[in-house]
Amino acid sequence: TGRVDLAVDVAQPAPPELRHACCLTDDWVLVHSAGVQLRSADDYLQRPHVVVSARRTGRSLEDLQLARQGLNRTVVLRCQDYQTALAILARPCAAGASLVLTAPRQIISRLPLPATLCLSPLPIALEPVALHVYWHQSREQEARLQWARGLLPRLS
Repeated sequence: TGRVDLAVDVAQPAPPELRHACCLTDDWVLVHSAGVQLRSADDYLQRPHVVVSARRTGRSLEDLQLARQGLNRTVVLRCQDYQTALAILARPCAAGASLVLTAPRQIISRLPLPATLCLSPLPIALEPVALHVYWHQSREQEARLQWARGLLPRLS
């Protein structure tokens, strides 16, 4: 039909006719090669970063948070999904370049982590990521959409 029943995205301002609810809150982790040592915020900011975003352009959620702190990092590669980002980080050329990835912990923990990669706490403070489910107010009472919206919080 060309209609969108539900959408899941990071929390953002929405017009009054668009309803939304938080379906997942998650903290960030750092994904990197075993040999990469990040001891400080400066180490983190100076590394080349891979970023994951479904959007083709614009700042990522973590880059927006860094900008609010007056900080900036160098993004050298943009991917549309975390599986691809992990595959890139696992390649020997990526290890040599010391590429790193900032990712939501629950998403990364559900993916197979290549043996050459490690997870570490971020050496910099970022607010947890919040994913929301969005739907139009005219669809508020539809039973199948109420059912689907009810499933999303249980997936976290």
